Amino acid sequence: MPTASLFFTGVLGAAVRHRALIVLALLLGSVALNVWQWKRAVTAPLRTENRALGAALVAVNDMATQATRDSAALLAEMDALVERGRTTRVVYRRAASLTPLPAPCAPGADRIQAVNEGLGPSESTKRE
Repeated sequence: MPTASLFFTGVLGAAVRHRALIVLALLLGSVALNVWQWKRAVTAPLRTENRALGAALVAVNDMATQATRDSAALLAEMDALVERGRTTRVVYRRAASLTPLPAPCAPGADRIQAVNEGLGPSESTKRE
């Protein structure tokens, strides 16, 4: 056995130790790479779902922004319609109070004209 101890303690022993360290470093690198690949494989569905949820969030945000703009426009249009209805009602009431009808009569030409004036020209009756 003395020759074996000389072999490992001599020049050849140092080369074997260096080779063993290199093999150990390569083995540790391989294990680390395998762990990293395993973690990537396990979390791949989660990353895909995360991307899909992110895209859905962007779409919902865009819809909410557009809904806010549309809502403001619709409210403005509704306010215009309400004001037009008030004007029409006032004009019609004024005409109705000036020409009271007997019970069995239908609205006369004056009332119809007052309603038409209150409503203003429609898209189909506008003259260019």
